[in-house]
Amino acid sequence: MYQVNEIILYGSEGICKIDNMMTRHVNGQPIEYYVLKPIKSESSTIYVPTLNEELTKKNEKSFILSRDYWSYSFYSW
Repeated sequence: MYQVNEIILYGSEGICKIDNMMTRHVNGQPIEYYVLKPIKSESSTIYVPTLNEELTKKNEKSFILSRDYWSYSFYSW
């Protein structure tokens, strides 16, 4: 399971930060989601159910970068 603030590679969206985890109720059932923020599109948000193996296998934990790197780079958290 991934943690909030980890940086992952997510399919065609590319590098994303796990901004949060949340629970939503669908048909009365609680479902936990990763809330992803793509680096290349600050205004986008992607919700990925944590238990959906087909979707979460698109996540590749690649590396965890510090805020210092991103503030030096093109994007600041």
